[in-house]
Amino acid sequence: MDFDKKELEERSDYLDYDQVVDWFVTDNYFENIQRKLLGTGAKLLIGPRGTGKTHQMLISHINCISDGNKPVSLYVSFNRYYHLEPLMSRASNAIKIFNTWVLSKIVLSMYEFSEKANIDISALMRDPGLAKNKLEIFIGKAEKGLFRFEDESLLEILNVSYVKNLIEDLIIGSGRKRAILLLDDAALTLTPEFLVDFFEIFIGLKSPNISPKASVYPGTTEYGSKFHLGHDAEKVECWINVTDDMFSYSTFMNEVINKRLSETIKDIDSEIVEIFKYASFGIPRAFIFLIRSYIQSNKSTRQSKFNEVIDQHSNLIKIEYLSLKKKIPQFSNIIEVGNNFFDAIISDISIINKELVGTRNIIIGIEEHTNNMAERMTQFLNEAGLLYKHSSSVSHGHNREYIRYTPHLLFLLKAKAFSSGRGFDTKKILEQLLSPEKKHPVRRKLDTLLSPQDIHDLKLNLPPCTNCGTVRIQDDQRFCHKCGFELVNNSAFESCMELDVNAIPFTKFQLQVVKEANFKKIKDFYSVQNPVSELRKVKLVGVYRSQEILKRVLSIVDEFLT
Repeated sequence: MDFDKKELEERSDYLDYDQVVDWFVTDNYFENIQRKLLGTGAKLLIGPRGTGKTHQMLISHINCISDGNKPVSLYVSFNRYYHLEPLMSRASNAIKIFNTWVLSKIVLSMYEFSEKANIDISALMRDPGLAKNKLEIFIGKAEKGLFRFEDESLLEILNVSYVKNLIEDLIIGSGRKRAILLLDDAALTLTPEFLVDFFEIFIGLKSPNISPKASVYPGTTEYGSKFHLGHDAEKVECWINVTDDMFSYSTFMNEVINKRLSETIKDIDSEIVEIFKYASFGIPRAFIFLIRSYIQSNKSTRQSKFNEVIDQHSNLIKIEYLSLKKKIPQFSNIIEVGNNFFDAIISDISIINKELVGTRNIIIGIEEHTNNMAERMTQFLNEAGLLYKHSSSVSHGHNREYIRYTPHLLFLLKAKAFSSGRGFDTKKILEQLLSPEKKHPVRRKLDTLLSPQDIHDLKLNLPPCTNCGTVRIQDDQRFCHKCGFELVNNSAFESCMELDVNAIPFTKFQLQVVKEANFKKIKDFYSVQNPVSELRKVKLVGVYRSQEILKRVLSIVDEFLT
């Protein structure tokens, strides 16, 4: 099996446009998303990582390029915003640099669209400061923190009004009626200051002829006081509720298999594939990972392969969730308690389901409470894809409202919630998993899932003043309330650069190679001009293996910081 095949690529932004189109699967749910993206009005496409937000945006963008009756489409990815994060503590005009970086990328996307759609925009870009190479140089410098005085001219040229007029002129020059802005990876969660500025740009570019669309994460995205979700932009969900209609979901996943993975899975037991559909929990990227891992497994039996894959993926999901403690250390306690909260949900639901025959009970209702930190806790779990929050609550008696959630099915499978006895009967697992849902969800209170100590620990971890050591009293505090010294937050980007290579999920051989090449921390891969060449100096390491190692490092940085 060629594991480098594009069919097993988990990220849409690494695919060619032809592959994006060929492997796109649609149904009523995704057709509605396409209507929203191609239509008028501002929209926010919301879903955890891997739910297909990028794929949806790319499909809309590609369709607009090839069809002159559709809008002008400007697709921009902001997945490298975290490279600008250190500027917050280094540059007095960090927000202005970020603002210009965003607008530069939008103007650069005008070049990309015009080239692919065969539209001449030379008349629009008369200002020499807007030359394509000038924009690319500025973007590269900003992302490397190499901002210099000579870049000041672009800071003066670009503003929201100027770019808005450029887009309006492009609409007229292209002979199209309007434009859509597809702003991907816009959940700038590590830098709330950038995020507030981003959504001011988002609203500023909105007009009757220009419809901005942005992809964000659920739960914790903060939009600032000037942006009102629902009023300024419509919310569009991009995460299939697997439990709503599991048979329709299975049919949808069959289309994914038929278009992309039919040859790949031909030697895998069909019941294993069926279980993996639900274990992916509505996240196509996870399904591809599960299939890839199963094929790669060296275990001798289907049960041992299955258990290895489920264990491996559940561990990676938890590692990604717990990595939030490093990204946003002020929420470390809340994230850790959230881990305990989730484990308690899995334990309770698993125990209940093991006693059921012919029905299942995989939805939990949490009684409404007034603990704001507990609300943040569930938001983080929702953002990590561990808890699916249902759109409606349920009432059980006077003043007893329950918010409904479904926990990640992979963790219920790992806990053998749908298995009876010690054997590995995939048919019985599927029968139980697909059995009718009980009328009432499992009902719990916050204090029945969390210990008194956990509830006590639901508080912020605020770093002390570096001058006098006094602990902060507010998350957004700018100056020490005791000595008046300016408070500086740690840079998540710089924290990521300091991660030890042992924290990267390398294979045993890859880790040995990395250490022999004298790479000790992630920042070492960025400090050399050509890390692939350095890796190739190690015995038995060629181009393919060195590129795989570097790709793994860059992927970890992306996952950590986006």
